[in-house]
Amino acid sequence: MALEKSHARNQKTTALATFRIAMSLVFLLSFGASAHAVPATQAAERGAPGQERLSSAKRLCEDLGAGCRVAKIMYWQVRSLFFAKPEQGLYWLYIISALSVAMMVYALGLPRLRDFSVTGCLHFIFPNAVYRHASAVTDYKYYITTGFVDPFLTLVIAGGTAIPVSSRVSAALNSIVGPLTLHARPGWIARLAYTVLLVAAIDLGYFIFHYLAHRIEFLWEFHKVHHAAEVLTPITGYRNHPIDSLLQLSIIGGIVGFLNGVMTYWYQRPPDLITVLNTSVVLFAYNLTTNLRHSHVWLSYGNIASHILSSPAQHQIHHSCEVRHLDTNFGRVLSLWDWMSGTLYIPTEKEEFRLGLRHEEHREYVSLWGCYVLPFIKAFRGLTKGRPALDSKGDKVVIPQTVKRI
Repeated sequence: MALEKSHARNQKTTALATFRIAMSLVFLLSFGASAHAVPATQAAERGAPGQERLSSAKRLCEDLGAGCRVAKIMYWQVRSLFFAKPEQGLYWLYIISALSVAMMVYALGLPRLRDFSVTGCLHFIFPNAVYRHASAVTDYKYYITTGFVDPFLTLVIAGGTAIPVSSRVSAALNSIVGPLTLHARPGWIARLAYTVLLVAAIDLGYFIFHYLAHRIEFLWEFHKVHHAAEVLTPITGYRNHPIDSLLQLSIIGGIVGFLNGVMTYWYQRPPDLITVLNTSVVLFAYNLTTNLRHSHVWLSYGNIASHILSSPAQHQIHHSCEVRHLDTNFGRVLSLWDWMSGTLYIPTEKEEFRLGLRHEEHREYVSLWGCYVLPFIKAFRGLTKGRPALDSKGDKVVIPQTVKRI
């Protein structure tokens, strides 16, 4: 038994070392190739010694310039981890807003308002059992490491999907309907409509991704990383596997591209958004409470509003591993999609429930190795034909057709 455990530990160590070496080689080769690639015209200039020296100096300057550009990107990336911008959830104004709402929730939960105390409020908002939990510590580590990946995915995948889709939709409309001889000029109504429709398009893309991530076994193995959190903190919202982010941004980019294609056909270009701090006014309002979605602070919008808007309480229920809560509340900003698809769950009162994965599987995701590498192993193992699905204890999983799985 001890020999088997030692062999398994050696395999894990070897796999991790191989993964690190591979990532290092990819990084070095990608930047090395781009920095040291010599065009054919420069190779021809090497005939004369003077020209060769001039070419070498030019290449040196190009290398320094490329290095400075990479350093600049890395600097702003590190800076954005701790000094978020208004379009990011951890922007200081949103944090203050969430703290203010949490303070109000604490005060309203007291028997008498005069029982309010600063110490009690701080213990309510920042309980040690949550923020010093091993799962929360994993969130902090994951936030720093994945912070270098997600912004590049956002730029390359979302932009690389939305722009081609937009141009193709606009061209298709010109071909089918015919080009407009007189384009409309967007006014305030058009700007307001586009501001709302853009958020709805983003949220619809998120809902589709989220629904598929729970329903398709291969994708669920990567989405487990997010649901493995045993406690919720605002940092948990950034605990997403890169494969999760790739799928999410691709779907969102496609739907946003379709909307922009229609707007481009009608207005020549999408109308300007109505913004606050260079952020969509709708997303700005949403971000005022976004940090409570991944927290222990219970905030519900009531029965009527919760059919349209997704409250922090509804998303906390989405993280529950109780059977009654499984596969519900997939929306982010809007719960309208859940209402239409029959996956909406609105609590009538504050509920108590366990977080994490069923069968204690969340214990496998307490390390960065478990968060980054283990999903690949499990996902491709599930593709192996003839092998039964296994739970975290190694038992065969039998899923009745009438019971949802998580």
